[in-house]
This record gives sequence, structure tokens and C-alpha cells, in this order.
Amino acid sequence: MNIETYRKILQSTYTDTMSITKHVSIVNEDATTSITLSPTPLYTEVPCRLSFPRMESPQNEQIDETPIMTTPKLFCDILTDIHEADVIVVSRKTKLGALLATYKGIIGLPNVFTTHKEVLFLVKESA
Repeated sequence: MNIETYRKILQSTYTDTMSITKHVSIVNEDATTSITLSPTPLYTEVPCRLSFPRMESPQNEQIDETPIMTTPKLFCDILTDIHEADVIVVSRKTKLGALLATYKGIIGLPNVFTTHKEVLFLVKESA
């Protein structure tokens, strides 16, 4: 089999979708520039696959909060425009399209292979 065949096989496993929000450069009122997170995603409904290496074990550090901090792995196509520090929101849905869960986080440096990309992202929030 050639690379394209393997790539198509992997694409068939991308049952989740993600939106990708990137950082953009803006000009401030005083003519300086700064970098900020775009208010809207640049890409939406990008096919991907989310994988959790282990179950989250919540630890109650504060009385009124249950912190969640996990680093799932994301798989996507080699052509997906995704880079470190992008913010993603992954949606997991049923076969009929009903939303099961969403996960939001910031990604690290993608591992780029000939057929796909793999990247860890940090989900850090309160339950």
C-alpha cells in the first residue's frame, strides 16, 4: 500500500471534529502591535480523533472547585493547519450527530508523520 492509502484509512477513524482558533497580530491605538487570540475560530468542523491515555483522576484542592487537568492526544490529517499554541475545541458526537462532550484546550508542538499529525493538548478547567 502507498502513503495515500494509509492516509485514507486513518481519515476513516476521524469521528470527532474540532474548531481551531489561532493567535493574530493586531495594531493597537498607539500604533504598537500585539498578539492576541482571535475572537472566532479560523477553522470549524475539522475531522479528528481524540484519544485519552488514561482516565482523569480529579483531586479536590479547593472546597468550591474540582479542577480538571488532562492531556489527551489528538490525531488529524497531515494537511490540517494546526500549530503549537492554537486553541482547539473538540466535539465528540453520536453517529446521529447528538453532542456527547466537548473538550477545550491549548495544543503543544504537533508530531508530523507522512500520513497524519499527532498532538497533545492541555485541558485545564473546573468541573
